[in-house]
Amino acid sequence: MKILSFNKSILLILVSILLFLASCNSGGYKINQDTKTGQTAYYQFKIDFPQYKGIHENIFNKEMNAYLKKQVFNIAKQSRLICERDNEPNNLLPTLTVTYEVLQQDEVYVTLRFSTYIDWNNDLSPSQYYDCFNFSVKDGHFIHIQDYLQTHFSDQERAVRALTRICQLKMFNEDEIFCRSFWKSEKEIDVFENFSITSHDLHLKFDNVIFETNMCGNPEVVFTETELKEAYQEVAKK
Repeated sequence: MKILSFNKSILLILVSILLFLASCNSGGYKINQDTKTGQTAYYQFKIDFPQYKGIHENIFNKEMNAYLKKQVFNIAKQSRLICERDNEPNNLLPTLTVTYEVLQQDEVYVTLRFSTYIDWNNDLSPSQYYDCFNFSVKDGHFIHIQDYLQTHFSDQERAVRALTRICQLKMFNEDEIFCRSFWKSEKEIDVFENFSITSHDLHLKFDNVIFETNMCGNPEVVFTETELKEAYQEVAKK
């Protein structure tokens, strides 16, 4: 009886440890959001920025902080030129707004998509563009579209043509006039730089400057890895 009681105690301890580790693992990968607002002599800003908690968090947070500093530096540089040139009053200062959405957050990927919006408060059209970050939690590094294509396809140019084919089929009817000038540089991989990876599908988000027409807005194309591989085979036949 004593041996049985002892074994039960060991079992309970092991179960407790496993439950504790499981809870740590499931809650160990998360994004804490902070928001900073303010105004300088040349611009106003409102920035949501993520602070990642989990394995390799120093690598992740360093990249995010560097990215956001670059966003602020860019608008500061442009705004100073505009303000000094046009002598804009303070109530017409450009406003920088940076937000983000989490597409995946677990022990496999942390996938974020940022939206940067600049309201110039003058005759210039507002600027909006996107930036995507795919972080492999297991490997501790960011995955760019070049990395992804090199891992999955031997012919990079053909893979880019496959991406173009998928986007054409999903966004446009091929007989539409503005589809003939689908984008300005369809052979350049930079067109697909807003590339997000999740465990279930792949996402492409487009800045409106990519297109010859503004009718498209900022479309998003979602497809699976299987669809991309099928398109890769299709373009090889042409």
